[in-house]
Amino acid sequence: MKTIKIMTIMLVLLFAVALFGQEESLKKNPGYFNLDNIRTTFSDEPTLEINLEGFLLSMAASATKVAEPDLAEVLDNLLYVRVERYDLPRDKRDEVQGKNGELAKKLDKEGWERVVRVRENEDDVYVYLKPENKKIVGIVVMAIEGSKSVLFANIVGNIDPDQIGRLGNRWDLNHLDSARWESRRRR
Repeated sequence: MKTIKIMTIMLVLLFAVALFGQEESLKKNPGYFNLDNIRTTFSDEPTLEINLEGFLLSMAASATKVAEPDLAEVLDNLLYVRVERYDLPRDKRDEVQGKNGELAKKLDKEGWERVVRVRENEDDVYVYLKPENKKIVGIVVMAIEGSKSVLFANIVGNIDPDQIGRLGNRWDLNHLDSARWESRRRR
């Protein structure tokens, strides 16, 4: 019994060290952008929270290989997906909009390229791509959706605009048309 406890503790420690190492290498990836500071703006938990990396992304790619091979290929090339959506209290909108502006300036300074900027009605959206060696290695999305919610996303990996475009065409998502991404990829 004592041996089992010791082995369990050792396995947990090894797993924790491996996860810490994986997290540290992810943070050094040029497509990673730290969105942790945004959490301090909200008193409530996110209404939507997606955190996928490593094994979970591989598992999702395997699960979709037969039915959606293009999606499986996209997932296979990703390292990390983080999406958080929060309810947006009216009294926080200006503060969040200001923080999004600050984050946008930081992304600009760090070599990210702004590919979408929407200021329409009460929507306020930024979409950035991180190019490296003629590839896209990261996407950051910051979107205030009317007066209802705000969404933050960071996707890290080898992102092929043609694959994204094919998925957009397949699912009738015109805004994912690869022609719009083409000029960014060739840089």
